[in-house]
Amino acid sequence: MNYSFDACKQAIQQTQLGRERNMYATIREMLVHSLGHTPAHVLIDTQSDDGSGIPDLCIRAPLGFTALSKTDGWSDWAVFEVKDEPGVFRDTPSREVIFTEKAKYVGVLTDWFVMIDPEVLVARPVTMRSQLIFDPSFDIVIEWAGLTEDGFKQQLHLLSHANAGVSKALQNFRAGDESKIAVVKMRTDGIEPLTNAQKKRLALAQGDFFDAVSKSTQMLHHACTVALQAQARDIAQIQGEAAGFRQAWGGFSLSFSPFRLNGNQVHGPQEALRHDAQAAALKATWLKKPALAKLALQWLPAFHERMGSNKKDHHFAIETANLILARILLIRFFEDHGFFGAKKYVCNGGVKALQEHMHYYDKGYELVLKLAYEKSHDIYAAVFDEMDLDWVLGVENEQLSRSLEIAMMLLSRFDFTTVKGDVLTGIYDRFLDPKKRKEMGEFYTPPSIARYMIRRLGLVAGDKVMDPACGSGTFVLEAYQHMVGDSADSGTATAQEMRATLDSLYACDLNPFSATIAQ
Repeated sequence: MNYSFDACKQAIQQTQLGRERNMYATIREMLVHSLGHTPAHVLIDTQSDDGSGIPDLCIRAPLGFTALSKTDGWSDWAVFEVKDEPGVFRDTPSREVIFTEKAKYVGVLTDWFVMIDPEVLVARPVTMRSQLIFDPSFDIVIEWAGLTEDGFKQQLHLLSHANAGVSKALQNFRAGDESKIAVVKMRTDGIEPLTNAQKKRLALAQGDFFDAVSKSTQMLHHACTVALQAQARDIAQIQGEAAGFRQAWGGFSLSFSPFRLNGNQVHGPQEALRHDAQAAALKATWLKKPALAKLALQWLPAFHERMGSNKKDHHFAIETANLILARILLIRFFEDHGFFGAKKYVCNGGVKALQEHMHYYDKGYELVLKLAYEKSHDIYAAVFDEMDLDWVLGVENEQLSRSLEIAMMLLSRFDFTTVKGDVLTGIYDRFLDPKKRKEMGEFYTPPSIARYMIRRLGLVAGDKVMDPACGSGTFVLEAYQHMVGDSADSGTATAQEMRATLDSLYACDLNPFSATIAQ
């Protein structure tokens, strides 16, 4: 079938009331043939991955890395709302009503909201839902009457396939643009009572936060899995070399700082010479890639021992991603609360400062992460001490680097001075689906139930509290708030009293993500 822009335009203009759905396929043809989008990525009536609900049409764009499945690695870059009522989007009041109602389709990586009726097409640049402001001056309004294909392409060049994706946002992020740093606020402390509009905006802000965490988690899970799979052959080779050395010398002891490899059974000078030669050869091989050698010989075995031999390597990759996310959240908390002074490390300051270095030395965002960890270790060593899940800091992987960049960009938009405990306790429930939670043996108690149980205990200042499986810290947080909450809120509690109460709380968890969020 031959494509004709004029025929498609005429079909849209002649759409009768009640025939809205007839417009979808026609619009899709124009997006594919005139704007160059791939047919498989222009979807009709499909559940949104990034936003909420089912937009009439959606253009999905690549995030810039190889995904593990057909749906991963893509964002809802442009979403469409179509009406069969002529001029409904030309009329500013009705446009505002419809946009407000349908803005739920906008995800954390959505750049365009497009409205189409038989008379006009309106393209609106958008950002996170909580930041959406109805301002028709930003709209690109195109009349169908008299429109040529060249005019269509020219006026909508920003919506063409060549511009699809998150490239513009990332370019701004790399360049140090601070206009979107910490703009999304989770609270409006001191303003009481809140208007309905303020309540709605705060609800949208929390929704954006959870969506950003969810999207970041999804990308990091896949990226860490791909990065680990990419090392599989080298890991097997190193483990094979170690097994041969172990068999030859009745086992061995190994340390990396400083490097020592000693067999357990060496008899006589000739065997000692042979042992030393083999140990030296392995040292030369393994220290070419020390992080990989640690991963093969220390970190993976330690994880299997800690979690049980039935835990597969994909669990190791998932826990790695979870720890990265938790640490980035904590670093953002440090940044916005001024722990680093005016400096930022996973936001635009540190990112911009390292761009030239990364480009010159062909390094990825693993370097940004490593340096941010080092600075954060000075503030909170317990969270940033090296552990088995830090293997990623020694691995260079394009997908991992890309995922880190997007995650840092997304999380830079939130004001972490307004991210309180009630928000953090909801993270795990939101980003880890029930199937994975069950698979990993994890259940998180809702704050309301934890609050009831704490109140029934009748805790008072001076009591000690221990939660041996703390999850994201809901019980200890409720215990702290119960013991000093009223006096702290009223300002009558001294810093010493609050510190003493905090020091009476103890908690631990096998999951590093949970433990970090709890802290």
